[in-house]
Amino acid sequence: MTSRVARLVLIALFCAAASPAGARPLFSSAPTEEQLTARLNAIPDGKRRGERLKLLDELGTLLYKKGRMVEASQAFEAALDLDPGRKARKHIYLYLGKSYESSGRIDKAIDAYEKIADLDESNWRRQRDLAVLYEQVMLYRQAIDRYEKAAKLRPREGSLYAAMGRTWRKCNLLERAEADLKTAEDLGYDKVALRCEQSRVYEGEGRFADAASAWSECVGSGSADAAWGKLVYLAMLGGNDALAQAGLARLREMKASEETLAFYNELVRLGHEKPSRVAQGETRNRQIKTMF
Repeated sequence: MTSRVARLVLIALFCAAASPAGARPLFSSAPTEEQLTARLNAIPDGKRRGERLKLLDELGTLLYKKGRMVEASQAFEAALDLDPGRKARKHIYLYLGKSYESSGRIDKAIDAYEKIADLDESNWRRQRDLAVLYEQVMLYRQAIDRYEKAAKLRPREGSLYAAMGRTWRKCNLLERAEADLKTAEDLGYDKVALRCEQSRVYEGEGRFADAASAWSECVGSGSADAAWGKLVYLAMLGGNDALAQAGLARLREMKASEETLAFYNELVRLGHEKPSRVAQGETRNRQIKTMF
């Protein structure tokens, strides 16, 4: 054996001997909940912090995958009390936030997602996840800020511009909404979803003919009565009788209730009235809107 090879062997043996026990896998195969719990209970209080942290993280992840969100969050909370390093905190806060969100504790989920978004600033998904929650609780300005940050990190992701368009629309900033939805369309985002959102924007702008046309691309064989009814409503406001009649025909094919059919037939009747003055036409449209 040459002296060089001998030195390499000695170095390898030294490293193996110096490796801490915590660096070795805790289990030879995927542990069960019972194994993790038993191992945790066997650790004396205040001892072997690193091992306890790893076990709590694994237990939380396992409980999360089983759909036991409250227990999962408790395991992750206990892991955070052990002051984990940056890499472990990223994983723990991510799944802690998901556990909170899935169990309906949105305020706590937002707090966890804020921490993971700050820890993992270059990850566009983490910025998007936080934006979605902000939007859900109607913190629209904060949602837009995070969507925009995500879009800077992932400029070709059409779903982000679609989300921004939807959020601007909820703020009633319709020009901004329309611009972002157009960007999403240019990036090849889902056409049906975009047309539905564009229809809502056009409706808000009073462009009912455009709204009806866009909505007609949203509805299909699997759409509910209400979606076809909305087509009738928008078509009558936009003066498109053919589209309204198509919506009514579809409601009949779907065997909508007599009450539903009567409602939309009355909507069409109002739309067929021939007002002699513009003001009367506006009154008719107000009647249609009131009915819907």
